Amino acid sequence: MRIFLATLLSFGSAVAYGQFVDITAALNYQVVNSANKPLPGLASTITTETDTVSGPTTNSSGSILIPPMNVPFYLGLVANNVVQTYFWEPTWNPRKLVVTENSAADYVQVSGTAEGFNTKNYDGEVDFAIIVSPFRKADLLTFDLRKLLSDETDTIPIYTSKFDVPSNLSLPKQTELYVLPVKLNKPGFRLNPPKEPTTSLYALRGHFNLKQVIAGSGGSSDETYKLLNYLKLKGGGLASFTPEQLTKPLVMPVNQIDFTLVKSVPLPTLNADEVLFLLGLSKKEEFYLPSDMKLVGTGTQANVNFIPESSPYVAYVVKRNSEFASSRATGLDRLSLQLSQVGSTTPVTPIPLIDDPVLSGDRNTITTQIPTSPPSLKSRRQLIMISSITEVEKNGRTVKKYDKVMQLWFQDWKSEVQLPRPLDEVCIRCRIDVTLMGTNEATATTDELEWVGKATHVSHVSIEP
Repeated sequence: MRIFLATLLSFGSAVAYGQFVDITAALNYQVVNSANKPLPGLASTITTETDTVSGPTTNSSGSILIPPMNVPFYLGLVANNVVQTYFWEPTWNPRKLVVTENSAADYVQVSGTAEGFNTKNYDGEVDFAIIVSPFRKADLLTFDLRKLLSDETDTIPIYTSKFDVPSNLSLPKQTELYVLPVKLNKPGFRLNPPKEPTTSLYALRGHFNLKQVIAGSGGSSDETYKLLNYLKLKGGGLASFTPEQLTKPLVMPVNQIDFTLVKSVPLPTLNADEVLFLLGLSKKEEFYLPSDMKLVGTGTQANVNFIPESSPYVAYVVKRNSEFASSRATGLDRLSLQLSQVGSTTPVTPIPLIDDPVLSGDRNTITTQIPTSPPSLKSRRQLIMISSITEVEKNGRTVKKYDKVMQLWFQDWKSEVQLPRPLDEVCIRCRIDVTLMGTNEATATTDELEWVGKATHVSHVSIEP
């Protein structure tokens, strides 16, 4: 240990590596996973501008002791079962660091049928259900529309043609009229929820007017997400399943809950090229359950539906209009989200959208144009996630598979970031996600796990250089 300390302190000052906090005392950290479980046996590294050296290994309680540092540095945590994670000058107190465990075995595909509809033929309305994993706070911080409408598809026949629909969409047997009778029958659904001791699923029940949807789509697949306003959500159901039950066809109820609580919420000011997607969320215990979703134009107020006897929240999701209209994956990634409790006096001022970051140097420097921070934010964080891209065959289609290989945490927003390892050593084909986060809640004495739980603002963008 004496040699290790001497080596670290011999690097000298390296101002070019960035602004830093002079740490004059040893720092004791506890390393945990997202469930707050200590992670023993993780190797650590200390990376400065000039070198990387090995540090101590986390002990049985997940703790490590890092010596005093007088140069800017990354604290890295590496093991076979976790995503390699680097913390830039982690001086927060208490010093609890959250590491993401590898997710290769953390998801399971489930399938089943949705039941409990009150379907009527020839009433002009198509009944449907969307089955999703109920949201927790961390899910909202990484939100995109694919968490509501899966990018995996199933095929249904209509007349002599076949159409792809999201795999997590259930359409009970029904017949409607559009020139000729249209028969629909896709009661089954499938999705990939997180594997947990008890896995919960949530169904959103609703209907849409068939003629309006056909007229509104104009036959263009690029307008898919603009059809959201035609979906009228009425209720749903929440159910939990054991691992053994997940291996068999599931029955998902859709008639346990009705969205009868209506609240008026304020709307933010948008730029001319932006669109606002409102997601009503009814908080019950640890879950934020979707109960309304709509695209909103100009105005100062909008009505949103919620579950009675719940805590109502709204996720304000801002996107560029041209990207929202696109059905391509690249059009779904750039967004800004603010989570607000209904009735809060905090202004609705989402973080501005981020332009694409630039990869420069020897592909080891990421530069992001930092937007203006909303004045309500009391503290901020930045996360850069790097994933390896491979192509796999899934249900007869070639799709991209993203495996997280590195994540970088910063205590504040940082425009220029030098990677602790060259990108080409991390992945051959890479995706870079930049996420700016903030909270309007006081967080001076919280650890990182608690901070993430209090985050209220997110602005996110990704590139595949």
